[in-house]
Amino acid sequence: MLVQFGLEHLRLRRIEATCDPANQASARVLQKAGLNYEGLMRSHLLIGGVGRDSLLYALVEDGQ
Repeated sequence: MLVQFGLEHLRLRRIEATCDPANQASARVLQKAGLNYEGLMRSHLLIGGVGRDSLLYALVEDGQ
């Protein structure tokens, strides 16, 4: 519902989300919400002085 709201009411062209590569449950939730895997963002976050990777998922409304 949140993705639909963003596309229809806010008229967003792109919705994106990230998750930890080890969290496969979160990745499945993003896929079920209609987002597509776009890639691995290396050292995307700095946590405790250590770079952490993230998986990037996105949905792009192309107007077609």
